Amino acid sequence: MPHMPNPDNDEAWLEVSQQRLGEARVLARVNACEVGSVYLAGYAVECALKAYLMSHGRRRPPGGPGGHDLRSLWSSCRFALADLQDQSGETSYFVEHWCTDLRYQSVINSSHSATELLSGAQRLVGLVTTRCRRRASKRRRG
Repeated sequence: MPHMPNPDNDEAWLEVSQQRLGEARVLARVNACEVGSVYLAGYAVECALKAYLMSHGRRRPPGGPGGHDLRSLWSSCRFALADLQDQSGETSYFVEHWCTDLRYQSVINSSHSATELLSGAQRLVGLVTTRCRRRASKRRRG
């Protein structure tokens, strides 16, 4: 199977982010796939953060483990955890705890349910997408 290139612009990254989020929602409907849904939701967050970096002309980490480090991507975007206004922790989970090692786990190491974490991922992707689109709108006007 040939290697597929990464998306080449911020809108393409946002599209992939929405696809992964949709796939995570489908998996969440199947109770046996809670870990899988949260795992995919983390990739949705990753793609949204990469879209933001691209929209702001910032370098994203190269492939490999650094490219999946949500805490590092979050910092590269120059966001603060306070931006999340997340009292419960289900949104900040992705920045603070999610990692690709989740693929090896049979349970989620969180006090939140998969459904709650998926809602958190959706809010996080929404926040980043809104900021991305604001930037794109400013570029078109200016």
